[in-house]
Amino acid sequence: MKPFPHIKYGFLIGYEFAKLIIGDKQNIDFEHFEYKYDGTFSIGLFLDNPILLSDFSLHTEVYFAKHGYSFNTFVYNEDIDFVANLSSLKVPFLIKYAYPSNKIRPFINMGIVGTYVIKNETLLYKTTISENTIEINDMEKTSIINDIEIGYSIGGGIEYKINFKNSLFFELRYNNPYSGGDSEFLGISTFNVFTGKNF
Repeated sequence: MKPFPHIKYGFLIGYEFAKLIIGDKQNIDFEHFEYKYDGTFSIGLFLDNPILLSDFSLHTEVYFAKHGYSFNTFVYNEDIDFVANLSSLKVPFLIKYAYPSNKIRPFINMGIVGTYVIKNETLLYKTTISENTIEINDMEKTSIINDIEIGYSIGGGIEYKINFKNSLFFELRYNNPYSGGDSEFLGISTFNVFTGKNF
């Protein structure tokens, strides 16, 4: 029997891998770092609203994650360090399609995601080493990572139906900022692994 579409809401927990992306207009010093993914746990809520009683739905979420980055490189006679501590809320607006099976429902979704960086602490500084002196200079303290960012999101997973109203789900998702290439800010690209339960 084909499941009857209904509004679903619930909680999600997951693990987020986030990587900073350098923009074309960014300070040249940022080109020297080897940016790697930082992993951390995330937690949030979701709402899944069917579209015209079909297998498509409007899926919205809000979830929270914290990341810390520390990069170092040595260029000529300069030691360059970059440190960032970020706490952010992400709000995806996705169109979701779920295959209409009764017990196990594969699904895919895609749409846009907004990121609001609540805590945005960044610092770039250089240590210049000469024959007799060491000089430390603060280069950047603000405006390295944008507080608000819009990007695209795509993912897919499996939903397991427990009973008429309740189910568990598992999902993999990728988010990427629209401004990652041509920007004076560093963008944030993420891979997410989610699991959760609806009511």
